[in-house]
Amino acid sequence: MQDPVREAPAVSAPLDTQRSLEEARLALAEALRARPVPLQPLPERAAAQRPEVWSAGLSLLGALLALPAAAGLLVPALRAGSVVHGLSFAVYGFGMVAMFLASALFHSRAGEERGWLKNLDYCAIALMIAGTITPYCTIALGGTLGACALAGVWLAALAAIVLRLARPALPKWVLISFFLAMGWIGGMVVLPSAGVLGRAGVALTLLGGLVYSVGTVVFNRNEDDVEPPGFGAHEVWHLFILGGAASHYLAILLFLAPA
Repeated sequence: MQDPVREAPAVSAPLDTQRSLEEARLALAEALRARPVPLQPLPERAAAQRPEVWSAGLSLLGALLALPAAAGLLVPALRAGSVVHGLSFAVYGFGMVAMFLASALFHSRAGEERGWLKNLDYCAIALMIAGTITPYCTIALGGTLGACALAGVWLAALAAIVLRLARPALPKWVLISFFLAMGWIGGMVVLPSAGVLGRAGVALTLLGGLVYSVGTVVFNRNEDDVEPPGFGAHEVWHLFILGGAASHYLAILLFLAPA
């Protein structure tokens, strides 16, 4: 039989090791409190500490142009006494102004408030897409098919808004791809509307969709929104947005507005 006295050191050894680890942990914690390690901000957080002047300016330009552009559609609709035209253009104009204004607000701010403004920015994009497709559904297409297309695009816009608000941490390419799909699915309305739009109207509409699509490729190159100050890929994206919006506006003004 082994002597119990000889077994005592073997029992106490783990206790000594545990005590030493605890002392080391406390010493490390005390050292960290005494000399805190400076944490470098994440690139996207660092970028959020300054307004994006070029992006804000281009978006503000879009908002300022969208206001008289919307009026240019509403005035002839009211003169013609067309409720369908008036409501359709009001929805389209609201979406157009909302998108550019929300973008201008978001890019002109810095710090924590950018969080909810970014949500507003993405939600306004959904409104712009659905608003742009609305006149094509109600005026160019009409009937049951137009009503179904209108309901579908607005349900998709609502889904995009809910997705953004419920999952704001999703990578931006997910929602942008959703927007792009919304636009091109809505663009299918153009094909059966060719008799109303004519070749030029169809060409302008498809051109606007193409400009938006190319701009989206540029936009997704900068996945983390991290760029040096100045005019970069994100600002080029805003130029594409202005171009796509202008192309669609001309198609609606020239071929869907009452004479």
